[in-house]
Amino acid sequence: MFVLLNNHLKSQTIKLDTMLLKGSFFGKDIYVQNPQIIVGKDTIYTAQQVLVNDSLVLNYMQLQKSAFAIPLTKLHLKEGTPITIKIIHSLKCICYSFN
Repeated sequence: MFVLLNNHLKSQTIKLDTMLLKGSFFGKDIYVQNPQIIVGKDTIYTAQQVLVNDSLVLNYMQLQKSAFAIPLTKLHLKEGTPITIKIIHSLKCICYSFN
């Protein structure tokens, strides 16, 4: 669980889940649309963290926007390298995965 404090110092509890993507690196970044939810009077984006091969790549502050890129090209991976991407997100979001 992740606890957010809004401007009125009332706590809101947000339950988290993980979207798991597995594949191979082919020289491109991945772009993600980041849904938003309303918590009290605050608007937050649902993605909380992004990990690639269990290393933190993007943190909460970097994800506070409607879309973001997972910068795989900056990780110095060789083409064909197996990768696992974990997007930690709020359970209140609607997440889609395409095969």
